Amino acid sequence: MKVESEENAAVAAMSGQPSKLELLVCTSCALYVFYYVLVLKHRPRLVCQPGGMRRFMTATFGDFLQGFYRTPIWCVGANLQSLVSSLYQKRLPEVSYRREYLSLPDGGRLALDWLNEDMQGAVLLVLPGLCGDSQAYYLRSFVPLARSLGCPLVVMNGRGRGGLPLATHRITHIPSVGDLTEVVDAVRLRYPDRCLVAVGYSLGGLLISMYLAKLGQQARIDAGLAISTPFHLPTAKRNLEQWWNSNFGVLLYMASNLVEHLKDNEDVLRATGKLSGVQRPLVFLMADDDVFGSRDTFPDDEIVNSRWLAAVVTPCGGHLGFVDGWLLPRPPFYSERFAATYVREILRVASAHGSKGLENLGEDC
Repeated sequence: MKVESEENAAVAAMSGQPSKLELLVCTSCALYVFYYVLVLKHRPRLVCQPGGMRRFMTATFGDFLQGFYRTPIWCVGANLQSLVSSLYQKRLPEVSYRREYLSLPDGGRLALDWLNEDMQGAVLLVLPGLCGDSQAYYLRSFVPLARSLGCPLVVMNGRGRGGLPLATHRITHIPSVGDLTEVVDAVRLRYPDRCLVAVGYSLGGLLISMYLAKLGQQARIDAGLAISTPFHLPTAKRNLEQWWNSNFGVLLYMASNLVEHLKDNEDVLRATGKLSGVQRPLVFLMADDDVFGSRDTFPDDEIVNSRWLAAVVTPCGGHLGFVDGWLLPRPPFYSERFAATYVREILRVASAHGSKGLENLGEDC
């Protein structure tokens, strides 16, 4: 009987009939391709009301909006996107800046890292995330792109970040925008007649949003871009605590970066997306699967009801991931190219029409 079964298997092999393992592999690959095409291969969606901002967005980001977001076929999970983005971009060389220290009224200190200080045109202010500084992995990719645009560029290093020792017990506190206000005022003092454009990653983007919402017409930032903004921090906390979402690695990373700076600090991080006060052009780049947010906390209605706001939402990308490319992705990734495109166009408008031209982006006609 054993001999007969072996003969049957040999005959099946010779006749070209697939084995069970081959059938399983082929079926799995077919299902994965079906899932990739049906679920992941989508165009980014634009959230914006009709008017000046929508015309600006479609003209500036036509290539981003009309093409499919092509996540690598082997990198489809939100956490994997974030991890791969970090691993790829940490291999890039560090950026060389000139450092300036800024003393704060409460005794704290910030570090401002400068590039292109003698260049003409609008000034670019960059805000890393809570755990980031001027050498954050995403800035190693974005800053060289921004430097090539030929504008003064400064990166804000928060309290205790970028090798800066804590001068007081306080670190970054949401929803306070006091530190950002001090930085903006210092940049404006140095470049009083220039437009000021701000790009923020993660909590840096949230700070820009809250600054613009709080100050309204008094804001001294002329235009902003916020990438992977956690609109509702309590929701972000709950998402990270869900072990089945495989966020344990993210928690370890955050803990290792924050433990030294949280020992003497008990500030509670809470904020919501109250954006109706924004009176300057502000664009968000988000991913639908960002683990620091959820679809039900995304402020669609606030964005659509404001003539100053717009958002581009990709079908995947994770938190500060946005790794794209079919097989072998290479930096700069989607978010860094998107940010550079935004800054380039804002610089063009500011150069041609000044701050008034940026204000006109929010006009209906």
